Amino acid sequence: MKKFIFTIAALVFGLSQMTAQEILPEMIFPTEIEVPQGGSAPLTISYKTGGKIITTYMFNFVLPNGLTLAQGDAGMDWKQDANNKGFTPMPNGTTGLACLSSNVGSIYLKGTEGTLGSVGLEAAKSLPVGEELQVKATQLAFSEYVGGNYETINFDDVVIKVKIIENRIPLDENAEEAPAAAENVNVKVLRTIKANNWSTICLPFAMSEEQVVKAFGDDVQVAEFTACKWDEETKNISLTFTSKAQKSIEANHPLLIKVTTAISHDTGFDVDNVTISPDEAEITVVDADDNEAIFTGTYEPIEKLGKSSRPALFIANNQFYYSKGTASLKPYRAYFEIDDLKNFIANAKIGFFVDDEATAIDGVGMQRIVEGVYDLSGRKIQLEGNDLNKLQKGVYIIDGKKVTIK
Repeated sequence: MKKFIFTIAALVFGLSQMTAQEILPEMIFPTEIEVPQGGSAPLTISYKTGGKIITTYMFNFVLPNGLTLAQGDAGMDWKQDANNKGFTPMPNGTTGLACLSSNVGSIYLKGTEGTLGSVGLEAAKSLPVGEELQVKATQLAFSEYVGGNYETINFDDVVIKVKIIENRIPLDENAEEAPAAAENVNVKVLRTIKANNWSTICLPFAMSEEQVVKAFGDDVQVAEFTACKWDEETKNISLTFTSKAQKSIEANHPLLIKVTTAISHDTGFDVDNVTISPDEAEITVVDADDNEAIFTGTYEPIEKLGKSSRPALFIANNQFYYSKGTASLKPYRAYFEIDDLKNFIANAKIGFFVDDEATAIDGVGMQRIVEGVYDLSGRKIQLEGNDLNKLQKGVYIIDGKKVTIK
Protein backbone atom coordinates (compact mmCIF):
# COMPACT_ATOMS: atom_id res chain seq x y z
CA MET A 1 0.00 0.00 0.00
CA LYS A 2 1.20 3.52 -0.81
CA LYS A 3 0.18 6.63 1.11
CA PHE A 4 -0.47 9.73 -1.02
CA ILE A 5 -0.98 13.27 0.21
CA PHE A 6 -2.06 16.12 -2.00
CA THR A 7 -2.29 19.84 -1.35
CA ILE A 8 -4.90 21.99 -3.01
CA ALA A 9 -5.06 25.78 -3.14
CA ALA A 10 -8.74 26.50 -3.70
CA LEU A 11 -10.54 29.05 -5.86
CA VAL A 12 -11.62 32.37 -4.41
CA PHE A 13 -15.22 32.20 -3.29
CA GLY A 14 -15.32 35.08 -0.80
CA LEU A 15 -13.71 36.30 2.42
CA SER A 16 -15.26 36.90 5.82
CA GLN A 17 -14.13 37.64 9.37
CA MET A 18 -14.61 34.54 11.52
CA THR A 19 -14.62 33.95 15.30
CA ALA A 20 -12.77 31.43 17.42
CA GLN A 21 -16.01 29.45 17.82
CA GLU A 22 -16.10 28.40 14.17
CA ILE A 23 -17.27 24.87 13.44
CA LEU A 24 -14.83 22.53 11.74
CA PRO A 25 -16.01 21.39 8.33
CA GLU A 26 -17.45 17.91 7.89
CA MET A 27 -16.03 16.28 4.75
CA ILE A 28 -18.03 13.92 2.57
CA PHE A 29 -16.37 11.34 0.36
CA PRO A 30 -18.02 9.07 -2.22
CA THR A 31 -18.69 5.55 -1.00
CA GLU A 32 -18.13 3.90 -4.40
CA ILE A 33 -16.34 4.88 -7.62
CA GLU A 34 -16.10 3.05 -10.93
CA VAL A 35 -12.79 3.66 -12.69
CA PRO A 36 -12.17 2.53 -16.29
CA GLN A 37 -9.24 0.18 -16.82
CA GLY A 38 -6.31 2.36 -17.90
CA GLY A 39 -8.48 5.46 -17.44
CA SER A 40 -9.57 7.82 -14.68
CA ALA A 41 -12.65 8.95 -12.78
CA PRO A 42 -13.22 11.95 -10.46
CA LEU A 43 -12.94 11.54 -6.72
CA THR A 44 -15.10 14.43 -5.54
CA ILE A 45 -14.90 15.82 -2.00
CA SER A 46 -17.83 17.77 -0.55
CA TYR A 47 -18.62 19.36 2.81
CA LYS A 48 -21.76 19.72 4.89
CA THR A 49 -20.96 22.22 7.62
CA GLY A 50 -18.21 24.72 8.15
CA GLY A 51 -17.37 28.30 8.92
CA LYS A 52 -13.64 28.46 8.17
CA ILE A 53 -11.66 30.51 5.70
CA ILE A 54 -9.23 28.00 4.21
CA THR A 55 -6.20 28.97 2.16
CA THR A 56 -4.64 25.54 1.61
CA TYR A 57 -5.65 22.07 2.61
CA MET A 58 -4.15 18.61 2.38
CA PHE A 59 -5.78 15.20 2.49
CA ASN A 60 -4.05 11.97 3.39
CA PHE A 61 -5.19 9.04 1.25
CA VAL A 62 -3.99 5.46 1.33
CA LEU A 63 -4.04 4.11 -2.23
CA PRO A 64 -3.52 0.46 -3.24
CA ASN A 65 -1.04 -0.45 -5.95
CA GLY A 66 -2.39 0.33 -9.42
CA LEU A 67 -4.28 3.48 -8.41
CA THR A 68 -2.73 6.96 -8.64
CA LEU A 69 -3.85 10.58 -8.49
CA ALA A 70 -4.36 12.45 -11.76
CA GLN A 71 -5.59 15.79 -13.12
CA GLY A 72 -8.65 17.05 -11.29
CA ASP A 73 -11.59 19.20 -12.32
CA ALA A 74 -11.55 22.65 -13.92
CA GLY A 75 -9.90 25.26 -11.70
CA MET A 76 -7.79 22.68 -9.90
CA ASP A 77 -4.37 22.55 -11.57
CA TRP A 78 -2.70 19.52 -10.04
CA LYS A 79 1.08 19.19 -10.15
CA GLN A 80 4.05 18.33 -7.95
CA ASP A 81 5.35 20.85 -5.47
CA ALA A 82 7.35 23.83 -6.74
CA ASN A 83 10.67 22.25 -5.76
CA ASN A 84 9.77 19.09 -7.70
CA LYS A 85 10.76 17.00 -4.71
CA GLY A 86 7.76 14.74 -5.02
CA PHE A 87 7.73 13.89 -1.31
CA THR A 88 7.36 16.49 1.43
CA PRO A 89 7.09 16.13 5.25
CA MET A 90 3.53 16.67 6.44
CA PRO A 91 2.23 17.90 9.86
CA ASN A 92 1.58 14.43 11.20
CA GLY A 93 5.12 13.30 10.38
CA THR A 94 4.14 11.07 7.49
CA THR A 95 5.39 11.52 3.93
CA GLY A 96 3.45 11.56 0.73
CA LEU A 97 3.17 12.98 -2.77
CA ALA A 98 2.56 16.73 -2.59
CA CYS A 99 0.36 18.25 -5.29
CA LEU A 100 -0.20 22.03 -5.35
CA SER A 101 -2.78 24.05 -7.27
CA SER A 102 -1.52 27.03 -9.24
CA ASN A 103 -4.65 28.91 -8.16
CA VAL A 104 -3.68 30.48 -4.83
CA GLY A 105 -6.72 31.86 -3.04
CA SER A 106 -9.12 31.34 -0.19
CA ILE A 107 -12.39 29.50 0.19
CA TYR A 108 -15.10 30.28 2.72
CA LEU A 109 -16.95 27.13 3.74
CA LYS A 110 -20.49 28.27 4.44
CA GLY A 111 -22.64 26.47 6.95
CA THR A 112 -24.67 24.61 4.34
CA GLU A 113 -23.18 22.14 1.90
CA GLY A 114 -20.98 22.42 -1.16
CA THR A 115 -18.16 20.89 -3.16
CA LEU A 116 -14.47 21.48 -2.55
CA GLY A 117 -13.46 19.93 -5.85
CA SER A 118 -12.24 16.67 -7.29
CA VAL A 119 -9.03 14.91 -8.13
CA GLY A 120 -8.70 12.24 -10.78
CA LEU A 121 -8.31 8.66 -9.63
CA GLU A 122 -6.38 6.78 -12.32
CA ALA A 123 -6.28 2.99 -12.77
CA ALA A 124 -3.37 1.14 -14.35
CA LYS A 125 -4.01 -0.94 -17.48
CA SER A 126 -2.68 -3.94 -15.56
CA LEU A 127 -5.67 -3.93 -13.19
CA PRO A 128 -8.20 -6.54 -14.38
CA VAL A 129 -11.79 -5.58 -15.17
CA GLY A 130 -14.00 -6.42 -12.19
CA GLU A 131 -11.22 -5.94 -9.64
CA GLU A 132 -12.48 -4.32 -6.41
CA LEU A 133 -10.11 -2.13 -4.40
CA GLN A 134 -10.27 0.22 -1.43
CA VAL A 135 -9.06 3.80 -1.00
CA LYS A 136 -8.87 5.16 2.55
CA ALA A 137 -9.06 8.80 3.57
CA THR A 138 -7.23 9.22 6.89
CA GLN A 139 -6.68 12.93 7.60
CA LEU A 140 -7.36 16.51 6.54
CA ALA A 141 -4.84 19.27 7.40
CA PHE A 142 -5.80 22.87 6.57
CA SER A 143 -4.62 26.42 7.17
CA GLU A 144 -6.58 29.69 7.30
CA TYR A 145 -3.79 31.68 5.65
CA VAL A 146 -0.53 31.08 3.78
CA GLY A 147 2.21 30.12 6.24
CA GLY A 148 -0.27 29.66 9.06
CA ASN A 149 -0.49 26.77 11.47
CA TYR A 150 -2.34 23.68 10.32
CA GLU A 151 -5.41 22.32 12.00
CA THR A 152 -6.13 18.64 11.49
CA ILE A 153 -9.19 16.42 11.25
CA ASN A 154 -8.68 12.67 11.51
CA PHE A 155 -11.10 10.39 9.69
CA ASP A 156 -12.25 7.09 11.11
CA ASP A 157 -13.31 4.29 8.78
CA VAL A 158 -13.57 6.43 5.63
CA VAL A 159 -13.31 3.79 2.90
CA ILE A 160 -14.04 4.40 -0.78
CA LYS A 161 -14.77 1.26 -2.76
CA VAL A 162 -13.25 1.29 -6.24
CA LYS A 163 -14.35 -1.07 -9.00
CA ILE A 164 -12.39 -1.41 -12.24
CA ILE A 165 -14.68 -1.34 -15.28
CA GLU A 166 -14.21 -1.63 -19.03
CA ASN A 167 -12.67 1.42 -20.62
CA ARG A 168 -15.04 2.30 -23.45
CA ILE A 169 -15.56 5.53 -25.35
CA PRO A 170 -19.30 6.36 -25.37
CA LEU A 171 -20.84 7.36 -28.70
CA ASP A 172 -24.17 8.75 -27.55
CA GLU A 173 -27.20 9.55 -29.72
CA ASN A 174 -27.95 12.37 -27.28
CA ALA A 175 -24.51 13.99 -27.66
CA GLU A 176 -24.25 17.50 -29.08
CA GLU A 177 -20.93 17.00 -30.90
CA ALA A 178 -19.40 14.44 -33.24
CA PRO A 179 -16.91 12.02 -31.64
CA ALA A 180 -13.19 12.74 -31.74
CA ALA A 181 -10.86 10.59 -33.81
CA ALA A 182 -9.15 7.77 -31.90
CA GLU A 183 -7.20 4.62 -32.78
CA ASN A 184 -7.48 1.10 -31.37
CA VAL A 185 -10.19 1.87 -28.82
CA ASN A 186 -13.23 0.11 -27.41
CA VAL A 187 -16.57 1.90 -27.87
CA LYS A 188 -20.11 1.72 -26.54
CA VAL A 189 -22.68 3.07 -29.00
CA LEU A 190 -25.66 4.38 -27.04
CA ARG A 191 -28.59 4.52 -29.45
CA THR A 192 -31.96 2.87 -29.78
CA ILE A 193 -32.73 0.38 -32.55
CA LYS A 194 -36.21 -1.13 -32.64
CA ALA A 195 -36.68 -4.83 -33.31
CA ASN A 196 -38.01 -6.11 -36.66
CA ASN A 197 -38.01 -2.64 -38.25
CA TRP A 198 -35.63 -1.28 -40.84
CA SER A 199 -33.56 1.54 -39.31
CA THR A 200 -30.87 3.76 -40.74
CA ILE A 201 -27.39 3.57 -39.24
CA CYS A 202 -24.10 5.34 -39.84
CA LEU A 203 -20.95 4.78 -37.77
CA PRO A 204 -17.57 6.56 -37.74
CA PHE A 205 -15.72 3.25 -37.52
CA ALA A 206 -15.71 -0.03 -39.43
CA MET A 207 -17.14 -3.30 -38.12
CA SER A 208 -16.24 -6.73 -39.43
CA GLU A 209 -18.96 -9.32 -40.00
CA GLU A 210 -17.90 -11.05 -36.79
CA GLN A 211 -18.26 -7.78 -34.86
CA VAL A 212 -21.66 -7.04 -36.45
CA VAL A 213 -23.04 -10.46 -35.53
CA LYS A 214 -21.64 -10.19 -32.00
CA ALA A 215 -23.25 -6.77 -31.51
CA PHE A 216 -26.61 -7.38 -33.19
CA GLY A 217 -27.14 -11.15 -33.32
CA ASP A 218 -27.02 -13.86 -36.00
CA ASP A 219 -30.27 -12.72 -37.63
CA VAL A 220 -29.15 -9.14 -38.27
CA GLN A 221 -29.75 -7.82 -41.80
CA VAL A 222 -27.68 -5.05 -43.41
CA ALA A 223 -28.56 -3.39 -46.74
CA GLU A 224 -26.98 -0.75 -49.00
CA PHE A 225 -28.72 2.04 -50.92
CA THR A 226 -28.38 1.15 -54.61
CA ALA A 227 -31.12 2.89 -56.65
CA CYS A 228 -33.90 5.47 -56.68
CA LYS A 229 -36.65 5.60 -59.33
CA TRP A 230 -38.99 8.49 -60.11
CA ASP A 231 -42.34 7.72 -61.80
CA GLU A 232 -43.67 10.90 -63.42
CA GLU A 233 -47.07 9.36 -64.17
CA THR A 234 -47.95 7.99 -60.75
CA LYS A 235 -45.80 10.48 -58.83
CA ASN A 236 -44.32 7.59 -56.89
CA ILE A 237 -40.71 7.24 -55.77
CA SER A 238 -39.04 3.86 -55.27
CA LEU A 239 -35.96 3.49 -53.08
CA THR A 240 -34.04 0.26 -53.59
CA PHE A 241 -31.59 -1.36 -51.18
CA THR A 242 -29.51 -4.49 -51.65
CA SER A 243 -28.64 -6.87 -48.81
CA LYS A 244 -24.96 -7.28 -48.14
CA ALA A 245 -23.76 -10.85 -48.50
CA GLN A 246 -21.10 -10.06 -45.94
CA LYS A 247 -22.67 -8.42 -42.92
CA SER A 248 -19.92 -5.87 -42.41
CA ILE A 249 -20.20 -2.11 -41.90
CA GLU A 250 -17.78 0.37 -43.46
CA ALA A 251 -16.83 3.54 -41.64
CA ASN A 252 -18.79 6.64 -42.72
CA HIS A 253 -21.10 4.54 -44.92
CA PRO A 254 -24.85 4.94 -44.22
CA LEU A 255 -26.85 1.70 -44.34
CA LEU A 256 -30.13 0.12 -43.34
CA ILE A 257 -30.14 -2.38 -40.51
CA LYS A 258 -32.78 -4.71 -39.09
CA VAL A 259 -32.35 -6.51 -35.75
CA THR A 260 -34.58 -9.11 -34.12
CA THR A 261 -33.77 -8.00 -30.57
CA ALA A 262 -34.34 -4.36 -29.66
CA ILE A 263 -31.41 -2.27 -28.47
CA SER A 264 -32.11 0.40 -25.86
CA HIS A 265 -30.18 3.61 -25.35
CA ASP A 266 -29.08 2.58 -21.86
CA THR A 267 -27.69 -0.77 -23.03
CA GLY A 268 -26.41 0.20 -26.48
CA PHE A 269 -23.91 -2.12 -28.14
CA ASP A 270 -20.18 -2.65 -27.62
CA VAL A 271 -17.47 -2.91 -30.26
CA ASP A 272 -13.81 -3.62 -29.46
CA ASN A 273 -10.58 -2.46 -31.05
CA VAL A 274 -11.86 0.05 -33.62
CA THR A 275 -10.52 3.26 -35.14
CA ILE A 276 -12.88 6.24 -34.91
CA SER A 277 -12.46 8.47 -37.97
CA PRO A 278 -15.53 10.68 -38.57
CA ASP A 279 -15.74 11.92 -42.17
CA GLU A 280 -18.29 12.76 -44.87
CA ALA A 281 -20.90 10.02 -45.02
CA GLU A 282 -22.85 10.17 -48.29
CA ILE A 283 -24.06 7.73 -50.93
CA THR A 284 -25.39 9.24 -54.17
CA VAL A 285 -27.42 7.40 -56.81
CA VAL A 286 -28.42 8.89 -60.19
CA ASP A 287 -31.06 7.59 -62.63
CA ALA A 288 -31.06 7.72 -66.46
CA ASP A 289 -32.60 11.19 -66.38
CA ASP A 290 -29.88 12.52 -64.06
CA ASN A 291 -32.23 12.69 -61.10
CA GLU A 292 -30.18 12.47 -57.93
CA ALA A 293 -30.83 10.94 -54.52
CA ILE A 294 -28.38 11.30 -51.64
CA PHE A 295 -28.33 9.10 -48.54
CA THR A 296 -26.43 11.00 -45.82
CA GLY A 297 -25.30 9.92 -42.37
CA THR A 298 -24.81 12.27 -39.42
CA TYR A 299 -22.77 12.17 -36.19
CA GLU A 300 -24.26 15.39 -34.83
CA PRO A 301 -27.89 16.21 -34.05
CA ILE A 302 -29.77 17.96 -36.86
CA GLU A 303 -32.36 20.32 -35.42
CA LYS A 304 -33.91 21.47 -38.70
CA LEU A 305 -33.71 18.59 -41.13
CA GLY A 306 -34.41 19.49 -44.75
CA LYS A 307 -34.02 23.24 -44.34
CA SER A 308 -31.64 23.42 -47.33
CA SER A 309 -32.81 23.74 -50.95
CA ARG A 310 -34.08 20.14 -50.90
CA PRO A 311 -36.53 18.70 -48.36
CA ALA A 312 -35.57 15.45 -46.68
CA LEU A 313 -36.98 12.01 -45.94
CA PHE A 314 -36.15 9.99 -42.86
CA ILE A 315 -37.34 6.70 -41.38
CA ALA A 316 -38.85 6.37 -37.92
CA ASN A 317 -41.20 3.77 -36.45
CA ASN A 318 -41.09 1.85 -39.75
CA GLN A 319 -42.54 4.84 -41.61
CA PHE A 320 -41.18 7.53 -43.91
CA TYR A 321 -41.38 11.13 -42.75
CA TYR A 322 -40.99 14.28 -44.82
CA SER A 323 -39.30 17.38 -43.40
CA LYS A 324 -38.81 20.90 -44.71
CA GLY A 325 -36.84 22.13 -41.71
CA THR A 326 -39.20 21.39 -38.83
CA ALA A 327 -38.16 17.83 -37.91
CA SER A 328 -34.99 16.79 -36.05
CA LEU A 329 -32.67 13.80 -36.34
CA LYS A 330 -30.35 12.23 -33.76
CA PRO A 331 -26.74 11.19 -34.46
CA TYR A 332 -25.67 7.81 -35.90
CA ARG A 333 -28.60 7.81 -38.32
CA ALA A 334 -29.08 8.81 -41.96
CA TYR A 335 -31.60 10.64 -44.14
CA PHE A 336 -32.49 11.04 -47.84
CA GLU A 337 -32.40 14.13 -50.04
CA ILE A 338 -34.18 13.51 -53.36
CA ASP A 339 -34.46 15.68 -56.46
CA ASP A 340 -37.96 17.00 -57.19
CA LEU A 341 -39.28 15.51 -53.96
CA LYS A 342 -41.34 18.63 -53.25
CA ASN A 343 -43.03 18.31 -56.67
CA PHE A 344 -43.91 14.67 -56.07
CA ILE A 345 -44.84 14.80 -52.43
CA ALA A 346 -48.46 15.97 -52.53
CA ASN A 347 -49.67 12.71 -54.10
CA ALA A 348 -46.59 10.52 -53.78
CA LYS A 349 -46.20 7.10 -52.30
CA ILE A 350 -42.77 5.92 -51.30
CA GLY A 351 -41.92 2.44 -52.46
CA PHE A 352 -39.22 0.85 -50.34
CA PHE A 353 -37.52 -2.29 -51.63
CA VAL A 354 -34.81 -4.57 -50.31
CA ASP A 355 -33.57 -7.09 -52.90
CA ASP A 356 -36.51 -6.17 -55.19
CA GLU A 357 -39.05 -7.13 -52.54
CA ALA A 358 -41.35 -4.52 -51.04
CA THR A 359 -40.78 -4.10 -47.30
CA ALA A 360 -43.25 -3.34 -44.55
CA ILE A 361 -42.76 0.37 -45.24
CA ASP A 362 -44.17 0.06 -48.78
CA GLY A 363 -47.73 1.36 -48.99
CA VAL A 364 -47.88 2.96 -45.55
CA GLY A 365 -48.98 6.57 -45.40
CA MET A 366 -46.34 9.22 -45.32
CA GLN A 367 -46.38 11.80 -42.60
CA ARG A 368 -45.53 15.13 -44.09
CA ILE A 369 -44.39 18.08 -41.98
CA VAL A 370 -46.26 20.93 -43.68
CA GLU A 371 -46.28 24.70 -43.29
CA GLY A 372 -50.05 24.98 -43.47
CA VAL A 373 -53.26 23.23 -44.63
CA TYR A 374 -56.37 25.24 -45.55
CA ASP A 375 -59.81 24.41 -46.90
CA LEU A 376 -61.18 26.16 -49.99
CA SER A 377 -62.76 28.84 -47.78
CA GLY A 378 -59.32 29.83 -46.50
CA ARG A 379 -59.76 28.39 -43.02
CA LYS A 380 -56.65 26.76 -41.54
CA ILE A 381 -57.03 23.06 -40.70
CA GLN A 382 -55.50 22.00 -37.40
CA LEU A 383 -53.78 18.63 -37.76
CA GLU A 384 -52.24 16.59 -34.95
CA GLY A 385 -48.57 16.39 -35.82
CA ASN A 386 -49.30 17.96 -39.23
CA ASP A 387 -50.08 14.46 -40.48
CA LEU A 388 -51.75 14.57 -43.92
CA ASN A 389 -53.02 11.02 -43.46
CA LYS A 390 -55.51 12.37 -40.92
CA LEU A 391 -57.24 14.61 -43.46
CA GLN A 392 -60.76 13.70 -44.62
CA LYS A 393 -61.36 13.21 -48.33
CA GLY A 394 -61.64 16.50 -50.18
CA VAL A 395 -59.75 19.36 -51.79
CA TYR A 396 -57.29 21.42 -49.73
CA ILE A 397 -54.70 24.13 -50.17
CA ILE A 398 -51.39 22.70 -48.92
CA ASP A 399 -48.37 25.00 -48.92
CA GLY A 400 -50.11 27.23 -51.46
CA LYS A 401 -51.05 24.40 -53.86
CA LYS A 402 -54.45 22.77 -54.47
CA VAL A 403 -54.32 19.10 -53.45
CA THR A 404 -57.05 16.43 -53.67
CA ILE A 405 -57.14 13.85 -50.89
CA LYS A 406 -58.92 10.68 -52.05
